[in-house]
Amino acid sequence: MGSSFFIPVEKLANFIGDGMMSSEGIHVLGVTDPSMKRLLPPPLELADPDNPTFYTYVVNIRESSFGPWYMEGSIGLLARYGERIGLYFLSLQLSGPGALMAVFTGREGAGLPKKLCEHMVVERTDTYGHCCIERNGVRLLDVELEIGQYNHPAFHQAQENCQATPGGIVTEGGCLLHRYRLDDGFKDMEFVYYDSPTRYYSWEPAAATVKLTSSMSISEGKPLW
Repeated sequence: MGSSFFIPVEKLANFIGDGMMSSEGIHVLGVTDPSMKRLLPPPLELADPDNPTFYTYVVNIRESSFGPWYMEGSIGLLARYGERIGLYFLSLQLSGPGALMAVFTGREGAGLPKKLCEHMVVERTDTYGHCCIERNGVRLLDVELEIGQYNHPAFHQAQENCQATPGGIVTEGGCLLHRYRLDDGFKDMEFVYYDSPTRYYSWEPAAATVKLTSSMSISEGKPLW
């Protein structure tokens, strides 16, 4: 009997392949204050300066093509880089059995700013939905939903009625990421558009109440922003 740390090249080459994740959870979009522009690094701009949009989600990724199940949640702003519009992550947290694999796969491979957190929940009882993210003892995000209708009647999403469409509805979109090399400072920094189409099989409108809390500086015990 023998063992080896070497992985055959053909197996390693297909490690990600056509990456796939199957999930369910809570997605929230809303309009925030134009002052949030200060959270975007140059040369990014708000996608819509007059109606800046934030996006947050917490999902249970029950199945993925690269590891065990895990949970993922984010907070971000819709940003513009030239003619390209995408999500810029302010926070991207993971927890669960497959979280470590997903963190390093996404961060090292694509530049996704993933971190591990201690606690994440997404749940539903009848028409009540709830999700939260906790890291370092701070509840960064807490969302409560009343499922049935949006906060505003004019709000609509492209994936509505996907239940009635055979094969679901695919929406295009992605995120704006910066990658760099650390070598006596930041070197070779670049912006990358990470294309991430999503296929929706089920979607229900809901009215959301969102609470955000700043993470704390471990050295000073003060909010970072």
